[in-house]
Amino acid sequence: MWIANQTRPDILFDACSLSAVFKKAKVSDLLETNKVVRRVQSENVTLKFPQLGHRSALKLLIYSDASLGHLPDGGSQGGYFIFLIGEEGQVAPLAWQSKRIRRVARSTLAAETLAMADAIDTGVFVAALLTELLYGVLNTLLLPFVCVTDNHSLFDNIYSTNLVHEKRLRIEIGGIKELLQTKKISAVKWYRAKSQVADCLTKKGASRLALLELLEGGILKLQD
Repeated sequence: MWIANQTRPDILFDACSLSAVFKKAKVSDLLETNKVVRRVQSENVTLKFPQLGHRSALKLLIYSDASLGHLPDGGSQGGYFIFLIGEEGQVAPLAWQSKRIRRVARSTLAAETLAMADAIDTGVFVAALLTELLYGVLNTLLLPFVCVTDNHSLFDNIYSTNLVHEKRLRIEIGGIKELLQTKKISAVKWYRAKSQVADCLTKKGASRLALLELLEGGILKLQD
């Protein structure tokens, strides 16, 4: 888990999933743990922190994703990855997380919404911290950020005036809409699943290629 949180975000879901069965682990869980350890030892992963250019062009890019019922006990997992983008598309990784979604999600839309809400909370904190460091300004956000999802239903509901059926979910989506209206979030964008770098943070066996290419290349490529 320490390695996953420090330098290997690609194994974070595996670490979280294994930690959930720590008190009732079976031989199969030990074998899975050994498999993850061998992968860490045999693969080299590079985190690149390029020059980003002038501070006036900086912004945050936040990828959020969720999986419904993919945990061993049927729970749902949410994850996010936060990058700092420079003036020519250079990106530096700032923060990532993968954890069990804080309440029972009844649908994929609910899981994706809760994952994005958690990602935005961290994004607001990071943006405020960087604003203070770069500009010496407190209690404000001078660093714009963009949220990315691969869930079209969530994207449509954020930009729609129609209300979702689940009342508790309306509050979360309403909060995201309010941040858009007040310009604290520049935009919410929909990317295809192959461009969703947070996918491997939420489900077993998901491709890590998009994330590793972005981490090692340090350049954001627009989706097709």
